[in-house]
Amino acid sequence: MDAQGDQDIDYSDIPELDEDFFKKARVMVPPGKKQLTFRLDANVLEWMKA
Repeated sequence: MDAQGDQDIDYSDIPELDEDFFKKARVMVPPGKKQLTFRLDANVLEWMKA
């Protein structure tokens, strides 16, 4: 994948977005995130970071 450039991407199966698409389009804002705090053993945290 790293060797491919943008010019190698095949867009042939993606329809063009015309004015009708943008007339019907809506902006969707995802819900906010919630903070979560919990404690892990140091070895578990190191394993997850790896």
